Amino acid sequence: MVGGAVVALLTAGYYTTADIDIVGRKSEIIRKVLRELGFRSVGTENRFVHEELGIIVEYMGEMPKAERLDRVRVKDVEVDVVSLEDVLVEAG
Repeated sequence: MVGGAVVALLTAGYYTTADIDIVGRKSEIIRKVLRELGFRSVGTENRFVHEELGIIVEYMGEMPKAERLDRVRVKDVEVDVVSLEDVLVEAG
């Protein structure tokens, strides 16, 4: 996970964002999994929406040039996120 969703996650929702930005090496697998989860492409092949859940996911491509990835636990799932410092540097 990258971008504003990282800030929202690490600030426990004090910052909000309209979508979840993700990265990964196997774009076709990522797109396939999103479709299997009920997302559909909108606008571009990298933007997905889940109508029922009201969630927008944007596939941003390969892994970012981040100094550090942090592993964050969300309930029973661990998620790798770009460090908050790297998100803020990239936004600046």
